[in-house]
Amino acid sequence: MCINGPSGGGKTTLLNVLSGLCKSSGEVLWGDININNPTGRLSIDQLRMDWISMIFQEPRLAKSLSGWENIYLPLKISGRFNTLDQPLLEQLLNTFFLSEGQPFGELDKQLRRKANTFSSGQMQRIAIIRAIMTLPKYIFADEILNSVEPELQDKTWSAIKQICRDRRIGFLLVTHNQCLLKDPDFSQNITIVNGAFE
Repeated sequence: MCINGPSGGGKTTLLNVLSGLCKSSGEVLWGDININNPTGRLSIDQLRMDWISMIFQEPRLAKSLSGWENIYLPLKISGRFNTLDQPLLEQLLNTFFLSEGQPFGELDKQLRRKANTFSSGQMQRIAIIRAIMTLPKYIFADEILNSVEPELQDKTWSAIKQICRDRRIGFLLVTHNQCLLKDPDFSQNITIVNGAFE
């Protein structure tokens, strides 16, 4: 699903409300559970850990951690590191890094460096890998291609769509990107203006 509309219309706020990052005065229902008044069956932490991964417009990595540590962080926090999907990790690394012709040994050294040494494009690609590695039910993404190098944007978008299809991950994108808005793979395209759906 794609959400578009003018700047300041409420698109990012909607993502933040749905994910529990921002409280609202109304109800936010996941199934029959209102995350603004959780019953204990689904805490906001659980929602973010098991149901949703978020990819922000600006890469949000823990800059004091290495690239590898950033990729593994949600799995370690949730106690699921021992279920790491190695084939998926290799697929993601091949798609987002090694296809540039970089040998794995070189990439391994690069990902051992602190995240604050990476370019914004590299950081965003790591953030995308991290979001997918948790195999959430849904990925919420906010203008995720803005930080990706222009020459890699088409390939990155195609790969994200294919992986989400293969892994049955729902994808909710906020964007102004006209090429993405015209993508026929979206099942719905919603416009928000001044906090209301048009």
